[in-house]
Amino acid sequence: MRPGVPAPASRVYIPRPTSIPAITPNNWPWAIIVTPASDPDLAARDVISSAFGHAGQKCSAGSLVILVGAAGKSERLLGQILDAAETLRVGHGRDLSTDMGPLVEAPGDKLRRGLTALEPGEKWLVTPRQLDDDGLIWSPGIRDNVKPGSWFHLTECFGPVLGIMRAPDLETAIEWQNAVDYGLTGGIHTLDSAEVATWLSKVEVGNAYVNRHITGAIVRRQPFGGWKGSSVGPGAKAGGPNYVAQMGTVHDAPAPNMPQASTDRGTNAVLRDLADALRASAIGATDSSGTGSADAPPATPESDAATDATGKAASATTAADLGTDIDTAIAYLQGAAGSDAHWTATEFGVAKDESGLVGEANVFRYRAYPTPVVRVGPGAHPVALARTVLAAAAARHAAGRLSQSGGRAEDPVVSIAPSVIGDAEDGSHPGASPSRADSPVAAVLRVLSAHGLVRVVVEDDADFTARVSAAASSRVRCLGAVPTAALEAAADNGSWLDRAPVVQSGRHEMLHYLREQAVSWSLHRFGHVSESAERNLRAAFRK
Repeated sequence: MRPGVPAPASRVYIPRPTSIPAITPNNWPWAIIVTPASDPDLAARDVISSAFGHAGQKCSAGSLVILVGAAGKSERLLGQILDAAETLRVGHGRDLSTDMGPLVEAPGDKLRRGLTALEPGEKWLVTPRQLDDDGLIWSPGIRDNVKPGSWFHLTECFGPVLGIMRAPDLETAIEWQNAVDYGLTGGIHTLDSAEVATWLSKVEVGNAYVNRHITGAIVRRQPFGGWKGSSVGPGAKAGGPNYVAQMGTVHDAPAPNMPQASTDRGTNAVLRDLADALRASAIGATDSSGTGSADAPPATPESDAATDATGKAASATTAADLGTDIDTAIAYLQGAAGSDAHWTATEFGVAKDESGLVGEANVFRYRAYPTPVVRVGPGAHPVALARTVLAAAAARHAAGRLSQSGGRAEDPVVSIAPSVIGDAEDGSHPGASPSRADSPVAAVLRVLSAHGLVRVVVEDDADFTARVSAAASSRVRCLGAVPTAALEAAADNGSWLDRAPVVQSGRHEMLHYLREQAVSWSLHRFGHVSESAERNLRAAFRK
């Protein structure tokens, strides 16, 4: 929570100390790209600092430098890197002249291999040496000609050894940088704003560093946390604005001064069709009078689900099961769309620098989650389904407001249990048959599909579990019942099956479909603030 900024009224935090998600950055090879447009003095300094600070035993340490084009042939750049590594003073920390201290323990199998064995085609430019009997003090090592896909390219040794790769162009360098299944930190050195913008649009890391070393994250200034396998749980970054909120459960509460409707024509068209579909799906229901409270929001996925004669959760099929009358449900969705628009404009669709520093920019921004999945199980509420898909669409739009925010995210995959659709529906296209009355869930899916907001897949528990097992470190928004086997599969491969209640507030519902990124950018050259760097920064983050 930012000091001096009150919490929105739509947030209520209920601590859950027994179910706090783990947010775990993983050690993997992090790379710094150096292009011909870089400042070679700064690049050499920051490569050495990232690789050999803390003896390379820091989770954000750089273990690869990727030299692009002419930078790979620069004798000046390479000579400075080698000279800096060879002149580092290695010893115990009690000696004030020490530049690089000892390892925390003797090298294990991976690190020993990294310090002593070369892969085919590689050679030592600086050969590491053991300097004590215990194996704790090693001189730095630099290996050249690391090949894409090789052991050293894809393995984090976690010690004082650096690999050099040479890429023909920036696109290839980014591809190599993103090749691992993890994404904690990464860097680039270039004074070309177009190259920075290209890199920022494609790099798959939670902490991105421009023209500086890639270690040393600071609360609020550089909130810390990664993407892909470097994040387990909802994905909020430590030291960021959403970290504490994820440790509780969020429920809706009255939100004064919040827009009650969207002004976007496309969104309003979806809402009109949803209203028609919900009204039509309630025709013939046992109770179509709308006996629910006019002031109550629709039930959420965590509400008590209806049960059939066997005691199993059953999907809502009547107006009474909607938890409110139809008009109130529609008003709820309209308010959700208004909330999404507000938070797009003020939080998710803007890049912010809370640090306010002159010589360094620290930009916090949101990028769209690339492959969103929504699981609809027994007991799922149709209004909750509509609301969370609207949030996914709004999140994609918010990330797209930043011109350099990255590639377009895919439409959410809605994985729906066959029992939710019912035997009367066409399993491959829920609600596709106009001759058959839709259930409320099928009616909602028909509208969302028609507007190109979802891709529907009917999956039983086994198929959904297989999906979770095959997609490590993924996120799935879950509505209704979730099979136990899927929960176990998620625990095994680091995926996150998010069963939190669906809320009207876009401040929270949109977060399920966004990734956080901290971009730190040095705007100075050895203490001298550069006006051109400031211009480049503005160009890279222009709207």
